[in-house]
Amino acid sequence: MVGIDGELDPVGGGTLISALRSLTDPEQLNPDDVRSAAQRRADALVDICSDHLSHTDTPVTGAFRSHVSVIVSLESLAGGSAEPCELGDGAVISAEAARRIACDSSVTRIITGGDSEILDVGRATRTIPSAIRKALIVRDRHCRYRGCDRPHRWCDAHHRQHWADGGPTSLGNLVLLCRRHHRAVHEGGKETPALE
Repeated sequence: MVGIDGELDPVGGGTLISALRSLTDPEQLNPDDVRSAAQRRADALVDICSDHLSHTDTPVTGAFRSHVSVIVSLESLAGGSAEPCELGDGAVISAEAARRIACDSSVTRIITGGDSEILDVGRATRTIPSAIRKALIVRDRHCRYRGCDRPHRWCDAHHRQHWADGGPTSLGNLVLLCRRHHRAVHEGGKETPALE
């Protein structure tokens, strides 16, 4: 877990509170949402940050745009292992969390030998091409989880059959899920919603 604590000036604090309230006010929530108010605020802050990284022109540092790096074995990515995976900063996450992140991300293959000696670095490939993402947005418009209407900007493209298991990156195999429901499908054992 990551703890956040800080003090903001009144204007900055007001901006943050307004942004969080826009995503957590009761009229914005599904009545079946059982998260605590604190968890809804934490999830909203992550959604705001994810939206910023996905939809703005973020600065380039060290030749890369801001991103999250995940270190995962091919076996874990394919669902054959539950061994923990790592974020680039060394934080440990579950194999299912790594699979969820890989649903809609760029993937760089790095092959290592014994003692993690790097043998090959493949080129990054976009898992969901922009044309398919646009078609997915037109079709789904918002999170397709029952009772949820989070807009497409707050959603990930989820492979119904995971691409590591041979699932194609095609419109028929994708569905928009907000980040909370994407996490519930991968890590909470919830079923992927059926397409209507």
